[in-house]
Amino acid sequence: MALTDVNSTLKNIAVALSKIIVATKKLGTTLATTIAGIRSSIATIQATTGLIYLGTVSVSAGAITDTTIVAANNAKYRSFQFVFKNIQDSVGNSGLRWRWHSGGSFQTTSYNSVSTGSVSTGPSPFTSVDGTFIRLGVTELSTNADIGSSGVLIASNLASTTAYKPVTGTSFSSDGGVYTTYSIGGYWHGGLGTIDGFQIVTGGGSTLVSGSVDIYGIL
Repeated sequence: MALTDVNSTLKNIAVALSKIIVATKKLGTTLATTIAGIRSSIATIQATTGLIYLGTVSVSAGAITDTTIVAANNAKYRSFQFVFKNIQDSVGNSGLRWRWHSGGSFQTTSYNSVSTGSVSTGPSPFTSVDGTFIRLGVTELSTNADIGSSGVLIASNLASTTAYKPVTGTSFSSDGGVYTTYSIGGYWHGGLGTIDGFQIVTGGGSTLVSGSVDIYGIL
């Protein structure tokens, strides 16, 4: 084969390889764009449906308090789910109390709240009607090797200034072998202002020792 023919063949091969490289790069770009689009679509779906985890608050200074997570998200979600877990206190068998934060302070009056419970030792059932908080159940003494108080609350309309904010839920507590369940319902009727936080405390001279609340937004 003449040298000119070899050079021509090599040139053709080089051109063909160049075209293959260009096509491969285009294919890679197309695939990357497609994958990025799929990921974006998945993120959009996740952000617009179902429960969205927003954060967790734990016991601090004898209470569970939030004025940050709810405040940052109350306008984004139609409702909120609060999952409180393994709450224990310093005395045991004390009332577990939920209060809203609105207008710059935690509201300690003007609640319409009814909680109906059953206890393993009887008598059962029983009902608590409260005006200064929404009763979540009873607490467990922190020195007991038990699970404490846990439950779920659903609250709606937190950003509204024209509607009350209903709360419903259930709870279970175990305190030294005594088991209690609660059906929870109520609302704060002291005003129609935006709710931007909450607090869980206890009574009877007791303070919370451990436990946490997971906060979810519901779209």
